[in-house]
Amino acid sequence: MSEVKGLKAGATGIEQMTSSDTIPVANVPDLTSAKITDFTEAAQDAVGAMVADTDTINLTYTDGGPELKADAITQMSITSDASGLKLSGDSSSPGNSKYYGTDSGGTKGYHDLPSSGSETYTAGEAIGAGNLVYVSASGTVMKADANDAAKAAVGFAPSAISNGATGTIIFNDGKLTTTGLTAGARYFLSNSATGSFATYASLTYASNDIQQQVGVAESTTVLRFAAGPTILIA
Repeated sequence: MSEVKGLKAGATGIEQMTSSDTIPVANVPDLTSAKITDFTEAAQDAVGAMVADTDTINLTYTDGGPELKADAITQMSITSDASGLKLSGDSSSPGNSKYYGTDSGGTKGYHDLPSSGSETYTAGEAIGAGNLVYVSASGTVMKADANDAAKAAVGFAPSAISNGATGTIIFNDGKLTTTGLTAGARYFLSNSATGSFATYASLTYASNDIQQQVGVAESTTVLRFAAGPTILIA
């Protein structure tokens, strides 16, 4: 191990101190406990003076400890606990096909993705497979028609339903199987054939017709149905 030895001014210059050499007490600083405490306090005050919060971190310095704590500033859906930052209603294993947000009751967390929302309705007229429909005032489903603002499409029938019979209607997001589509093209409710849809370029609108996008073709045989808002043609 290295050894540190004192030096002194001798007859021939700077010499190494021997074991018999002494250092005058007057040359040794008087390091009392009070002075050490004063030095410690000054160092703590210097640290405290340097502490500054940021937009995301709140720093708290306690001189008596001494203790320096850093707390992340949380807001909105961001919260924290002993394990760290997290979302309100967070989960370590939320499962597949979930979304983070609020449910119908406003509770934050992971919730199931909306389904296609299929329901059973009675047909007010004969409905063909793939026909777009609206719900009439009497509660039956009828073929949607762009000639009438009250007959905007809200869903479609995956299978044919006879007049007066009950059948399945798919609302919201659903896959409508058909033929002759142009992949990637947007389709609109038809004003020439009730219950049908067509590309925008193939439609000619008249006054009081409605323009409503009803989906995008995923392929030549599948329309991803999504009932869009209506625009009334002046």
